[in-house]
Amino acid sequence: MAVCSSWGTAILLALATLITPAVEAGPDVRGVTPDLLPRYSIPSDADFECLDGRGSVPASRINDEYCDCTDGSDEPGTSACPGGSFYCANVGFEPRTLKAALVDDGVCDCCDGSDEPVGSCANTCQARGLARKAELAERLHAARAGLQRRAQYVQEAASKLTGWKAELARLRDDLSRQEAEQNAADALRDSLQAKEDELKAAAEAAEKAPASGGDTNKEDQGSTGTPDADQAAPEAISADEVVAADQVHEHVLLPEEVRIEVLAQLKADLDAAKSPLSHARTAASAAATAARETKKAIAELETKLENTGKGAYGEDSAWAALDGRCFSAQVDKYTYELCPFGAAKQVEGSGGGTNLGRWEGLLDDGARLAFQRGQQCWNGPARSLQATTLCGPTERLFDVSEPSRCEYAARFETPAACRAADVAALERELARYGGAPVHEEL
Repeated sequence: MAVCSSWGTAILLALATLITPAVEAGPDVRGVTPDLLPRYSIPSDADFECLDGRGSVPASRINDEYCDCTDGSDEPGTSACPGGSFYCANVGFEPRTLKAALVDDGVCDCCDGSDEPVGSCANTCQARGLARKAELAERLHAARAGLQRRAQYVQEAASKLTGWKAELARLRDDLSRQEAEQNAADALRDSLQAKEDELKAAAEAAEKAPASGGDTNKEDQGSTGTPDADQAAPEAISADEVVAADQVHEHVLLPEEVRIEVLAQLKADLDAAKSPLSHARTAASAAATAARETKKAIAELETKLENTGKGAYGEDSAWAALDGRCFSAQVDKYTYELCPFGAAKQVEGSGGGTNLGRWEGLLDDGARLAFQRGQQCWNGPARSLQATTLCGPTERLFDVSEPSRCEYAARFETPAACRAADVAALERELARYGGAPVHEEL
């Protein structure tokens, strides 16, 4: 009886298998995304529930070129429903979702050809996948090299910061010395200038002084009548006395020959004073210039150190490695120059160039470099430039364009733009191309 019972059970199971309707294999449903395949894997005699939950249709009506569901979900593999979408698996390359209107239109949009009738399109996914894999490998190699270089930039930034602080201290010491030298030079210049002014005034007074002699001035009691006494007058009368007498409107009465001799002596003194005064003026001007330039350098360093504290060079100051450096690109007849933390300009030939903007800052955590307030356009805005940054092993400026009038765009590759997260993302994407396609085909 046990044997008969076992045979009976087996027969019943076999009959049940024959009676159970066939099940639609998910992968056989054209145009369905992997996450929705379970919704389409239903017995052939069952009803398909529209994805929006607003009705159902027999499974046999899936992809029958007629739109039954209001959301078009019963036609994932045809162009019957407006607004529908079609999923290309593209094994070996990248999955893609198309508008349903592109299905069976005679154009091969999916690299696996699944959007067109079987045999209409060659499957190019593997070839494209290999090409993408090579591209990703190259990008990953460059990104890793850039990330290593960026680590050096961070170290360089720390050294540069230390150097800036030391330079600032030295410049402040220099300024103290230069200001003392300037004060001394100014004092000497002023002293010599005062002496020259005094001599000029004395000379002018001597020129205006009336001469004594003969019967023309009998009231003059200053002359003793003794030639030796009269001839001693030039030595007895100083420049100060001549000037003082002139200031109180007193006339210094001198014999003509004595007045001429006094005037000649004053002019000789003036000529002798010119060279020291000229040297003093030059020294005072040089001292003022040196102090002014030192003050300017101090202000620039103080700004850099202040900006470092504010994160102007990025979170870890890696961008500070580019401060003071410029990069150029040739586009047709123009040379474009970009100086991070400085300015950007456009140069034609040997001309002076057009200012495209002064440094505005790092935008979006270094994703873009912004330059604003450049040379004014004729009847237009002030010129500006924004450069999109890319990770790379070295600096490279390229793809400079003018998408809008007087608004320039460029791409700038630099290790400073490299991030560990970006390298990890490339590694994941490359890994996906390295093994996943083979496993999917198996």
